[in-house]
Amino acid sequence: TPTAQTGFLKKAARVLAEDSPSDWLWLLGNNQVARKSVTGFPTNSVGDAYTVANIVKG
Repeated sequence: TPTAQTGFLKKAARVLAEDSPSDWLWLLGNNQVARKSVTGFPTNSVGDAYTVANIVKG
């Protein structure tokens, strides 16, 4: 019934609000790893993209 459905949706919304999945699902750190011999990439970058033209494997 629509009333039962509304109740289930309210319960689901409460579970999501209490678990705060956005804290672990969308707020992950942006990590990158490279060998010491790889140079030219930005360090401590806050963006999710950068130019790869300067990257060199030494």
